[in-house]
Amino acid sequence: MMSIRHAILGVGVFVLAVAGQPLAAQFDEEYLPPAELGTAISIPKPPEDQIDETRYSSPELPGTRAAIGSQLVDGRLPRPRLDYAIVTPKSLQRLTFFERGLVVLHMKAGDANLRKRMILPEAALEEYLRLMTPDDAARIARGERLLTALSNDRGFIRVYREDGTHAQVEFSNSRVLPATVQQFRSILDDLVRILAEDRGATNPLVNYSPRLGDKLISEDMKLWEVTAFAGDGTIVELTGLQQPVRIFVSKDEIPSYFNAILGRKPN
Repeated sequence: MMSIRHAILGVGVFVLAVAGQPLAAQFDEEYLPPAELGTAISIPKPPEDQIDETRYSSPELPGTRAAIGSQLVDGRLPRPRLDYAIVTPKSLQRLTFFERGLVVLHMKAGDANLRKRMILPEAALEEYLRLMTPDDAARIARGERLLTALSNDRGFIRVYREDGTHAQVEFSNSRVLPATVQQFRSILDDLVRILAEDRGATNPLVNYSPRLGDKLISEDMKLWEVTAFAGDGTIVELTGLQQPVRIFVSKDEIPSYFNAILGRKPN
């Protein structure tokens, strides 16, 4: 079961100042992020005392897991079922549902680029698809002009039929949208936020086995290197590459404090 809500604070972490010069912050070319470690990264959550518990759970999501490996269906690419995107001059947010529960999230803002692939339970996928059918989308598209606005921030909801054709609702973010469209947008935006901030199913450090020289990205987007082990390998020492600091973290707690692995030394 996917746990959307993870504790950010915990025992087993001690921060020690280290004498000497700060380590180089640059990333050596020999450190290459191996493909098998994944490319997902979870965006930082708000401070612990500001988290609204109800915003990090969804009754349809237990059972969601990371999509690892090939997702071909009978040797072909999975067919899309629903596509949702918000595009502005400086950012992109896109969520695409495919058959058999595959969901792909892509978010981009400036230099930040987030991609995740997950498998939702098929019952959850059908629940989202039930909220807007191709006929609903076609009727809304015929009935109202939702793109007329001063802003060039735009979005669309595209719903696919079994034969591969689709109906699409396009809209401007600066318009007041019909209740049906706005309600579905809000539901999809909630799913985007939950998946983007998830630590349980999509963090590539779940089941991670640290090695000396691994470079990890922490919650505050700082870079750390695995430099030693203690306690029969259960405690990991990490040294900051942008500040003269060492931390000691329980191996099992690494996914709670770090978002992604940036690189690993070749064997």
